[in-house]
Amino acid sequence: MGFDPDSAKAWRDFVHTAKVLLASALARHEMARHAVMKTEAAGSAPVRVFEFELLAAASRLEMRFEGGEVLARGGGLKAVIAELDGELNVKLQLLGYSTLKQAAGREARLVSDNGAIDYAFRFSKTGAATCVLANTAEVKQGLGHFTVQIFD
Repeated sequence: MGFDPDSAKAWRDFVHTAKVLLASALARHEMARHAVMKTEAAGSAPVRVFEFELLAAASRLEMRFEGGEVLARGGGLKAVIAELDGELNVKLQLLGYSTLKQAAGREARLVSDNGAIDYAFRFSKTGAATCVLANTAEVKQGLGHFTVQIFD
């Protein structure tokens, strides 16, 4: 039984197969890219580290992130943490000309003190980044005190 070019079902099946193969290839590429970024970031010392401390949130048993803006100790980077669709979104934005010049477009890592978070990413040319994290108690606790490390 071969491909019948006049069959609508055959075309739907063909399109579905093409979409699955494309999605699979893109997922493999993204996973490989993330692994390379994590390996590269882990092998070098950061050029700048921003520290965030939300101890009040970390001390509560059932934390809820409402999307409030938090500045890194010493400034230069802000984070907005929000719960969205069952995940935690950490939106980061570099602040100030010198910080943008130093860090925009660079690889970085978001790392928590408790070890629950070690997320490699890259800032955009405008100094923005979004980290999508699991919405678990350990990750929420990790967001009580974390750093953003920027690499050369």
